[in-house]
Amino acid sequence: MLRGYELTLRWSLKHSLFILLILIGSTALNFYLFNVVPKSFFPDQDSGALIGGIQGDSAISFQLMRQKMQEIQPLYRTTRRLKAW
Repeated sequence: MLRGYELTLRWSLKHSLFILLILIGSTALNFYLFNVVPKSFFPDQDSGALIGGIQGDSAISFQLMRQKMQEIQPLYRTTRRLKAW
């Protein structure tokens, strides 16, 4: 492994102008890509909506899941920050 490092280091030192051109080119490419690539993960118009879901165990019956949903609903209805339920 040290032999490989020594060979590549010697080659790089002999071809320093080429290495400098690679450095300048990669720096220029970084600046170009920084300007081209979108800057955020969020859309321009964030609606502020949050969508959620509830998943029950696969062995739960429809009636039991309905009962659990009826127990949870008052929590959502009394939360002031939720506009619609």
